[in-house]
This record gives sequence, C-alpha cells and structure tokens, in this order.
Amino acid sequence: MRLAIRACPLALVLVLLMPRPAGATPREDLTAARAAFQLGDFKETIVLLTPNLYPDRRFGSPAEIIEAHVLVGVSYFKLGQRERAALEFEEALFIDSELTLDPLFYSEDVREFFDDKKRRIQEELRAAEEQRKLAEQNEQLMAALKNARLVERRPYFINFVPFGAGQFQNKQNTKGTFFLVSEVALGGASVSLFAAQLIEFGFPLEVPEEDASRVRAMQVAQITTGGLFLAVAIWGVVDALVHWEPTKVTQIDLSKELLRSEPEASLRLVPTAGPGWAGASLSFEF
Repeated sequence: MRLAIRACPLALVLVLLMPRPAGATPREDLTAARAAFQLGDFKETIVLLTPNLYPDRRFGSPAEIIEAHVLVGVSYFKLGQRERAALEFEEALFIDSELTLDPLFYSEDVREFFDDKKRRIQEELRAAEEQRKLAEQNEQLMAALKNARLVERRPYFINFVPFGAGQFQNKQNTKGTFFLVSEVALGGASVSLFAAQLIEFGFPLEVPEEDASRVRAMQVAQITTGGLFLAVAIWGVVDALVHWEPTKVTQIDLSKELLRSEPEASLRLVPTAGPGWAGASLSFEF
C-alpha cells in the first residue's frame, strides 16, 4: 500500500479557515489534519488526530487509521521527536507491513526513517512467524512422541531354539529362566554321564563284569535325563508357539525421554517405508 496526500493550496486554506464544529467526526478531523499537515502545522495535525487514535481508534476503515498514524508519525519526526514518530510508524506497519511512503510527497529523510522502521518490523514479524512454526512443529512432535508405538518384530524360528529362547522373545522371562535352567541341568547331566563312561571305558565301551551294574545305572540316568531334557525342550517349543505373536506393539511416551536428554542432544522423527509398510524412525543427534 502506497500512502500519499495531495491537495491544492487554496483548498487547504479554505479547510483551515472553515470553523470546525464542536462535535466533529473522525473523518472531518482527518480532513482538517491533512490541511494542517500540508501547511506544515504539525502540532495541529497531532492535536486533531491523536484523540481519534487513543485510547480507542475512532476511524471507520484501516486506510484511515494507517493514514492518521503516518501523519502523526511524520509530524513528530518533523518536530524532532523520533521515538514518538517510530511508535506511530509501528502502529501503521502492524496493520500493513508492506506500507510505503510516496517519494513525491514525503521527504527523503522521513522515508529513510520509515523504511528503517519497516525493515525492523518485517524482521520481527519473520522471526515471530518462524518461532510460531517451530513451536507448532515441536508441539506436533511432542504429541507424536507422547503417543509413540514401539513395534517389535519377532522371528518365527526363535520358537524352535531351546533353553527358553522363545519365552524370552515373548517377554515371559520367568518361564524363560525355568526352561533355561531346567534344560541346562538335564542336558548337562546327560552329557556328563555319557562323557564319564567314555573317559573311563573308552569307545566302544569295554565294561568289566564287576562294573556292569554301575555302568548300567549310569546309562539309565543318562537316558532318563536326556529324555527329560528332550521333553522339556519340546514343552518349551510348544509353549513358545502358543504365546508367539509376529509383532508386539507397545505404546510408549518418548516425550519424557526427550525432556530428560542432554540439552545439546536433538531428536529427529524420520519417515521410513518398506515393501507393504510405512512408518517413522527416531534418531538422536549429539
């Protein structure tokens, strides 16, 4: 928006000479202020317009409000009150940040002062918009992290691994510990008994008659513990298959972890995709 004020000198004189009614409207005050401004009566311009701007704006359109603030601002500038002028220009620029002053009407020093204030306002607006977008992105990210889901994929073949591997995969740690300890004990006992026979009597076994009953007892214990090992191992496989889930989805609140992280650490949410699926991955940067 380009702001310019033009009027012929004769019309200005007539406007100033005409008596103003006691209850003049804001538009009438603006007309009189234009005339006073054109004649260089900056104090009168301020007196006419300030009551229509503060404490409440009484003008009917944004264009009139902008023009009034600019006239008051230029008047303060001409009177040497730069801070007051800057405040009036700010009010106008907050309504229209692209506002420009007509070089045919306003002097170069006024336009330079106004343009400097305009640059500052635009920089502040850009910074505020960037902050708003960043805050919005952070809010969305925190909401996503607060309702994040951890997807754990569980391989099928792990169910057939002995020693409680399937139970540990299914997060049944107590069961997993039971199968681990039981199978290690039974399997270890069976292997130890067999190894003891090989060490003492060689392979193939050549057992003296006086040791036959003892060896037979060792073999019974070996077969029994081996059979129990196999039975417990099969039990563990069946139990793992019964409780197996291809994927385990757990809802977690990663926002708390982010808040507890180091200040220099940053968290990024990166979209990822694969054959038949899509999702997002999190990465920490230090």
